[in-house]
Amino acid sequence: MRLLTFILFTLIWATSCGQNSRTFKFKEIGWTITLPADFTLVDSAIDAENKVQGSKMLEDAGGIKPDISKSKDLLSATKGQTADFNVTISKSSAPNLHYWDSLNNNAIKIFYKAMVNQAPNARFDTLRTTDTIDGLAFKNFQMHVKVNNNVLVHNFYITRLYDGYTIAINYYYIDEATGEEIKRMLQDSKFAATLIGTLK
Repeated sequence: MRLLTFILFTLIWATSCGQNSRTFKFKEIGWTITLPADFTLVDSAIDAENKVQGSKMLEDAGGIKPDISKSKDLLSATKGQTADFNVTISKSSAPNLHYWDSLNNNAIKIFYKAMVNQAPNARFDTLRTTDTIDGLAFKNFQMHVKVNNNVLVHNFYITRLYDGYTIAINYYYIDEATGEEIKRMLQDSKFAATLIGTLK
């Protein structure tokens, strides 16, 4: 199941382990976020391998090979086998928000189809909501996937157009405590005010 989360990395065309939380600042979008101590950063080589495999799965689902060279991985981390958290950005050429929305919706459709192709016997429940992070509204596409009638995997794909970048936050978790931990991490994160970014 973990491999499937890397599909989302390709859509928007540093091994480390420690006992303390780590704070990251991403200058491209002026974002600061603190990763909890019980999450481990994903090795870059493993990350790259999963991106290639995810790209092939998307190509099979959508019929078009994604251009993963246009995206940048900001943060990729795991919590054992029960959770995965990934943030990517890509420069957007969308002329307006309406056009970006159509591209984003198409990406979600392809991702959903790829997931179903990989787990045809699973039960998928989906939901679209709006989440607020530091005053900014993000689109949230949720998939709650029941596997083998007992394992429930919660997958979230949170996106926004911000300062000319598509921001994509993708995470999944199995246990609710970890889910709340990830949600607190996002709610406590901060965006620096910018000329474009202040338009919420």
